[in-house]
Amino acid sequence: MELSFLLDTNVVIQFEEVGPDRQIKGPFQKLHALLVEHSLPFKFHPLTENDLDNDKDRSRLGEMLSRLKKYPRLEKPPLAEGPELEKLFRGIKNTNDLIDCQLLFALSRNCATYLISEDAKLHRRVAGTDLEDRV
Repeated sequence: MELSFLLDTNVVIQFEEVGPDRQIKGPFQKLHALLVEHSLPFKFHPLTENDLDNDKDRSRLGEMLSRLKKYPRLEKPPLAEGPELEKLFRGIKNTNDLIDCQLLFALSRNCATYLISEDAKLHRRVAGTDLEDRV
């Protein structure tokens, strides 16, 4: 499998920081620069759009969805039903959990080599599994 990266929503947001101070944090600047400099393929999962839709600030949402279009999208990723995801990744309580598990499912089906995320809950979800070293 060719080396590739799937970006979690929190990483895409950091690449495009549209928050109050509008500053991209240093580690995200470096990560983006490394991906581009070394021509490393990276994509976002289509459910990132759904994840962003949870933002209560509708003007920021519009801006973020617009910026998202400049990134490559993972086309037709495999999706699993709730019971299968629950069996694989446990503890699906809300939409955010479901989206996290769909990203992990795509990773488990080798749609990317690694999932880049700073979501501590997602990291805990894969702790001790075969995916731990890939998140």
